[in-house]
Amino acid sequence: PKATVILTVFTHFDQQSYVYREFGRAFMITKAKLHLQKEQNKRWRINRVEILEIDRQPVNWRDIR
Repeated sequence: PKATVILTVFTHFDQQSYVYREFGRAFMITKAKLHLQKEQNKRWRINRVEILEIDRQPVNWRDIR
């Protein structure tokens, strides 16, 4: 069996963090698609992740540095 999950994560950065200091960002929203496969032991394994959006802007792997 296989499954697909869309996961949206809200990340809040501490004011002392590098991201907050360098980019002036207090938070970021990331949306990803996770592809799962069920293993013989009945546990689900993530076998692929696609980043779909960062801060509601579509992205692909070439955009991420």
